[in-house]
Amino acid sequence: MQQPRFAHQSEAEFARLLDFYEVEWLYEPCAFPIVRDANGKAVEWFAPDFYLPKYDLYVEMTVQSPRLQSRKNRKVRLLREAFPDVALKLFTRRDVERIFSNRLAHAS
Repeated sequence: MQQPRFAHQSEAEFARLLDFYEVEWLYEPCAFPIVRDANGKAVEWFAPDFYLPKYDLYVEMTVQSPRLQSRKNRKVRLLREAFPDVALKLFTRRDVERIFSNRLAHAS
């Protein structure tokens, strides 16, 4: 399978980790309308980075510094408000660093 064009290296690393553990994933398979205008037309969308079909879980990764993360947090909050039944896990910069530092520690 040809790898998609990832927005950030951390996404490519996460995809490799999922592949290693044979977890099926889709990259940005859909976008959710999270803000609508007065007429109900979607004016803002949110496309989580990964979807894990076996777990019915969307995963969003951000490696922005915590002080720049408020925009991403807003989108996650709006998604949860608009689609309360959609399971979404946000991995912050700290989470991503922990995942990959643990992976490297276990590989040696």
